[in-house]
Amino acid sequence: MKTIGFCRISNPLQNEWDEDKFNTIFEEFCSTMGHKSVKKFFTDPAISNENYSDIEKLFTFLEKNDGGYLIVIPDATHVSFDLEGIARAVIKAEKADSSFFCLEEDFPDI
Repeated sequence: MKTIGFCRISNPLQNEWDEDKFNTIFEEFCSTMGHKSVKKFFTDPAISNENYSDIEKLFTFLEKNDGGYLIVIPDATHVSFDLEGIARAVIKAEKADSSFFCLEEDFPDI
């Protein structure tokens, strides 16, 4: 399956994710599961004027390509801090024939 990584570095709620850590875990996940790593998006909300504008880059990519991607994220807070934002993201992904997968073992479904 075609796989995209999306990670918010310097996440205010969970400062443990950085590009190196996500790259390592994402590539290991793809290798183990037999997925093809296509692209990674990294965003830092501390340098963004709009809190979650960077996720739109992900959706623009999905719209310009044929969809059918698995979007791997550390956890749901990397998409949005509120339930409404998460729901909007899930709907947009599904419209692009794609879905999210959380790396958080206790909650793998966004």
